[in-house]
Amino acid sequence: VFSYIVKLGDWSVYPSREYFERFWHGRFLREAENWGDAESAFAKAASVAATPPERDAASWYAVDSTLRRSTAKAVVALGSALSSSRNPAYYADLIEQISREALVARDGATLVALDAATRGRTTTRDAARLAYLCARATQTGIITGTQLRAAFGAAYKDVGEYVENRLVAAWDQRSDGWY
Repeated sequence: VFSYIVKLGDWSVYPSREYFERFWHGRFLREAENWGDAESAFAKAASVAATPPERDAASWYAVDSTLRRSTAKAVVALGSALSSSRNPAYYADLIEQISREALVARDGATLVALDAATRGRTTTRDAARLAYLCARATQTGIITGTQLRAAFGAAYKDVGEYVENRLVAAWDQRSDGWY
């Protein structure tokens, strides 16, 4: 039914219905594990959201659907969602999931790309956690100099400078005493 309604696309009488219909169309597509179409439905819902919480909800589901198909694309989508969000804490579980999966897979490229995509856009607690994880992953060789240059260009002269920068960032924050 939602597929039919969305294909009709007539929201002239109730423009606010477009968000509702696209969002729930995406939810049904997601349940059917039709990740690509779900991602598109949520992205369209986010683009017509009337409020920031609606946009965050649709964007969260869009990133989650993207993650089911491609971690690299999900990192980019997450960075984009965070750049337009007023509530970066809403995305904390996605940051946690992506970083955890990247650590388990020893995927340094994803970790450092996540660090670059979320830099300055997350909560201080998420930033501290990710800074610490990336510093330690670099120290253990999971993140390499090549991956660091791909994510940040010439921002760091070497991996040692990156490690020090990320450890200082984790230490200097004041939201999570563990770091």
